Amino acid sequence: MRKYILMLIAAITAVACGGTYSVASGRDDAAQLSFTAEKTYSIQVVVDGTTYNMETVKQKAYKQRKMKATANNTITITTGQHKVDVLHDGNKVYSKQVFVTSGQHKVIEL
Repeated sequence: MRKYILMLIAAITAVACGGTYSVASGRDDAAQLSFTAEKTYSIQVVVDGTTYNMETVKQKAYKQRKMKATANNTITITTGQHKVDVLHDGNKVYSKQVFVTSGQHKVIEL
């Protein structure tokens, strides 16, 4: 009987012990760019040679903190330095090197 009790305790102990778990947390290694203007209009954004067609967000909505990051007005890019050009009706309205950090949402006013 004693032998069975020891085996039962050993089995419960072996089953009760879990494996090793690791959890990684922190910010995503990506950043976002959004563009504001006096009114909403279509723009072409060129980031390091990749072109995106999108719309601006009204500055009034941005200043009142009602701006939502959507696929129509936000680009997700990697962290670091990027060359950003913005075209409206074929005219270059913005051209700069920008640096973004992990998890940053950079708003560019046109």
